Amino acid sequence: MNALHWSGRGRFYYDCFARTWPDEKLKFIDTRTAAAFWVLPAGIARGERLRAVADALFDPEQFYTPVPFATLSRRDLNYDPSGGYWLGSVWAPTNLAAIRGLADSGLPGRAREAARRYLEAMCAVAADPAYGSIWECYCPEAPRPATTEKGTPVAKDFVGWSGIGPVTLLVENLVGLRRDAPARTLRWFLPDEPLGLENFDFLGGRVSAVCLARGAAPGATRLRLETDVPLRLATTRPEAPGETVFEAAPGVHEWTL
Repeated sequence: MNALHWSGRGRFYYDCFARTWPDEKLKFIDTRTAAAFWVLPAGIARGERLRAVADALFDPEQFYTPVPFATLSRRDLNYDPSGGYWLGSVWAPTNLAAIRGLADSGLPGRAREAARRYLEAMCAVAADPAYGSIWECYCPEAPRPATTEKGTPVAKDFVGWSGIGPVTLLVENLVGLRRDAPARTLRWFLPDEPLGLENFDFLGGRVSAVCLARGAAPGATRLRLETDVPLRLATTRPEAPGETVFEAAPGVHEWTL
C-alpha cells in the first residue's frame, strides 16, 4: 500500500492505473475517495502519513462535511452534495473504518468527535417526520437521506450496516467502552460527561460500567463497575497520560480518579 498507493506530492493514498509491466511507471488517479480510510484500521498509515490522512479527514473542504465523512472529497469535480450514492454519501462501513482507525491510531478524541457528529445527524433524520427511520446512507451536507446517482432516495429502514452507528460507534466511541476478551480486560476511554452502559455481556457474565461524575481535575471523576465475573478495567483519560488499571472481583466497585 505504501509503495503503490501513497503519493508524497499529494500527501494521500490514491488508486492507480493497473500496470501492464512490472517496471512501468506508477500512474496515480487523482481522486480522493473513502478507499483510503482503510489504511487507518489496517495500521498502514504511520507518522507523517497518518497525520496527512487525519488532516484530510477533518478538512471541511474534503471529507469533514456537515455529516461526516463524505466518501468523495468535496473538491472532486464529481462530488454530489446530495450524496449520489458513492459520489459523496456518508456510509456506515466507511465511517466505521475511519473512526475505528482513528481511535486505534492514537486519536480517540478525534474519533469521538466524528462519531458524535455522525450520530447526531442520524438521530435528527430519525426524528424528522419526513424521514423517520434509519437509511442506507446519508447526505453529506445536511441531516437527511442521501440520493442515488439517479437522484432517487436510497433505501429506507436499512438497519443492515447502518446499525453500526447507533450500536458500535455509540458504545465504543461515545461511551468509550471496548471489550478485550483475550486479556479479560474492559478498556474504557472515558467520556467527557457522565455516561455508561449497563447490563451487557462480557466473558460469559453480566457487567455494568457507569461514569457517575466526570472532570479533568484529580478526584473529579467517579466510576461504578458491577460485574459477576472477574475482570480488569483499564481506563484512559485525555487529560492524563497512560492507563489506570483496576482489578475487579465479582461484585460492585466504585473508584475515584
